Amino acid sequence: MRRPTIRAGTLTATDAAKLRNDMNAIGRERDEVKAKLQARDQLLTEKQAEITALKRDNQTIGAQLSGKESTIASLNAEIADLKRGNEATGELAREKAALTTEVATLRSEIASRDGIISRHLAEIDRLKDAPPITAPDIPHTEVQPVTMPVASAMTNIGAQVADANRTLKSDHNFAISNVNVVLKGKTDDAGQIKLFDPLAGAKAAGLDEINFGIQPGPGTDEPSGEQARVPNLRGLTVGAATRMLSTVGLRIDPASGKAPNNAGLAMGQAYRQSPAADAVVDRGASVLVIFNQ
Repeated sequence: MRRPTIRAGTLTATDAAKLRNDMNAIGRERDEVKAKLQARDQLLTEKQAEITALKRDNQTIGAQLSGKESTIASLNAEIADLKRGNEATGELAREKAALTTEVATLRSEIASRDGIISRHLAEIDRLKDAPPITAPDIPHTEVQPVTMPVASAMTNIGAQVADANRTLKSDHNFAISNVNVVLKGKTDDAGQIKLFDPLAGAKAAGLDEINFGIQPGPGTDEPSGEQARVPNLRGLTVGAATRMLSTVGLRIDPASGKAPNNAGLAMGQAYRQSPAADAVVDRGASVLVIFNQ
């Protein structure tokens, strides 16, 4: 995929659209790689969980088998006593035969489960030995520096945020509320700024910084009867986050990860969520919440 080369001057709408398309394609490819990695990790987790369950079942069956064998030994002793006392042994013999059959069935079930465990272990080894999934190598075409009025640069960025807002609102039913932008480049006394391609290796040292905020609008409407606004879950435990989501008709999809060192959160507290706080989603939807581990 080739990036368009932008000539010096005002960034045109066509060039901006091409840049957005390139960035969206790269984002989609990275999301696909991430999804494949997550799917493989999920499969490994499921296989390991099934093995654990099968081992636990085998322990239960083993305990049952021990009890049945103890019962058979007791019945054999009773049969011997009855024979010595010349009493009827038919009923006890039938019970013994039934228990013997049940023991054979339990042994067969254990053997079957051992086979399943062996197959799952082999599958886990295969998945662990599989080659890593890597992102495709996307060539980068250097974008030439662009010089434009500072006001035009801010307007162009604001227009791109507005376009993204409309897409988010249409496709995902949420939008950007506030954006803080740090614009880096070379400015002059005429109010012009020269912008560099960050992927071309432009050094940040010596560049001027212009900080400004963008407020594209309310971003989300008040939720209807079938929608709910996602609460801020940062710092909550799994139980507290689950209860808070339940009160607005949403479900939790918990995950764990390592919070940044400067996050100031204890073990088990939420430090990231998706959708973000204040997003409007359908009632019954799941909210991914990552807790510090």
